[in-house]
Amino acid sequence: MYSDSSNLFLSDITFFANSSNSDGGGLYNNASNALLTNVVFSSNSALSDGGGIYNYSSSPTITNAVFDRNISDVGGGIYNDYNSSPYLRNTTFSGNRAGTGGGMYSAYYTNATVVNSIFWGNQATSGSQIANGSSSSTTVTYSLVQGGFTGSNNLNTNPLFVDASSGNLRLQSTSPAINVGNNSSVSVSINTDLDGNPRIDSTTVDLGAFEFPTDPISITLAVSPASV
Repeated sequence: MYSDSSNLFLSDITFFANSSNSDGGGLYNNASNALLTNVVFSSNSALSDGGGIYNYSSSPTITNAVFDRNISDVGGGIYNDYNSSPYLRNTTFSGNRAGTGGGMYSAYYTNATVVNSIFWGNQATSGSQIANGSSSSTTVTYSLVQGGFTGSNNLNTNPLFVDASSGNLRLQSTSPAINVGNNSSVSVSINTDLDGNPRIDSTTVDLGAFEFPTDPISITLAVSPASV
């Protein structure tokens, strides 16, 4: 998908196994302030930048998203370019690969913001999880980042996904990502997670795209959706 100078809105969408011989294997945003909610970018690839998403002079808001096993030369999950200011909340990055910035790469006067999210198991020669280029920065708070990342209330410990190898990035009951997020960063209008379960199940929001449900019925539906 290519979005040019638009206010694109996407909800409940999966981008799977798409490819580009340049940038943006799944989605290319050009001067587009997209709203992406409940989206999955899985197994997409770009020959150059942004296996999942390429943002150029764009400031998308991404909520309840999964970036899983996307591949590119730079920015396996997301590549942010020139004056982009993406805002990511409750997003999970795992299994993405690139030469630089396995999870996300920001270049050239880009200021990315990440909250209540997880970067774990991404791979790159440089900057496996999050990498910044010239005159760019990424603000990360209340998130879990493999290898650690400077910012308030960030964690560096295995999130204990149910089965990352198969793309099941839900949380096990013992996950350190449960009940440690920032409630003030939860959108008032988006009160469910990627599975449709309540976004704050207990007293505090979980990290990543999936809330761990304490209701036994919800747990069964979340872990085995094919049984419904």
